[in-house]
Amino acid sequence: MEALKGVQSLICIGKFDEGMMDQFKTITKNIIFLDMKTSRIQCNTISLDFTQAVTDVMDYLTDLGHTHIGYLGGKERLENDTYYFEERKEVFLRYCQEHNLIFEPYIKEDEFSAESGYQMMQELIRLGTLPTAVFAASDPIALGAMRALHESGYQVPEDVSVVGFDDINVAGFSNPPLTTVHAPAEFMGEYAAHFITLLSKDTSLEYQTPVRLTLPCSMVIRDSCTKPREIL
Repeated sequence: MEALKGVQSLICIGKFDEGMMDQFKTITKNIIFLDMKTSRIQCNTISLDFTQAVTDVMDYLTDLGHTHIGYLGGKERLENDTYYFEERKEVFLRYCQEHNLIFEPYIKEDEFSAESGYQMMQELIRLGTLPTAVFAASDPIALGAMRALHESGYQVPEDVSVVGFDDINVAGFSNPPLTTVHAPAEFMGEYAAHFITLLSKDTSLEYQTPVRLTLPCSMVIRDSCTKPREIL
């Protein structure tokens, strides 16, 4: 906080609790939070449309014929030792319930890393049954999961279809290339810089209403999904 004293504007990337947000607001009123959505609109935020993105993924998998779908996700701990609300998981669960899909045995959460994806998939393999498709909340999780499947003799997508999230650079070079959701992270940063610059220059308004900006995502169809075989 000492290093930030005197700055005219702040772009905060990541997840912050109420206490941290209040501290930032004491430094400057020109502030925007990236990759974070608050329960109520109390500050400027830019986040992704997780609801539509996950719905698109689930529509894609169910259109292929999948009814047994797993979820591999991560948890993000805040400064106050609580966990940030994971909207992707919430949308996934709601979709499965509304469409009578089988998902309860296939839910795992750890960290947003390839190592966690590897370990979570190993746990599912050890249970002796696998879903026909898996939605991973990040590409590293998906890539780790694919590695675990390969080492255990399963083929992607013939045995298990895998979908990631983010569309990181290496996603198109995995074996097979990963179907994923493109998250416009670079554009989010550019838009935030543009927005905060305009905000700092606009002194005509005595009161500036906070806004919540939501950016669309898009699916990138590659080779890691196909129609399901029988339940493994």
